[in-house]
Amino acid sequence: MRLEYMRTGDTVVATHLVRLGRNMYEAVTTNANLAARQTKVQVLDSVLDRSRPADEGVVHVMASLAVWKRALL
Repeated sequence: MRLEYMRTGDTVVATHLVRLGRNMYEAVTTNANLAARQTKVQVLDSVLDRSRPADEGVVHVMASLAVWKRALL
């Protein structure tokens, strides 16, 4: 994904959260980078929309699990 083309207010639509990277860790990192750019991310399979607080919490839990899983490897 070419993040340098993303601008504030753009929306990235992905079928699955893991499609944002080669693995869950990279997908969560990409999601965080897009959040820093104030770019919206919408995931279709689980209807995650980072603009809603509850969904943002789910993304953070998934990020924590991805970091934990990476630490185990």
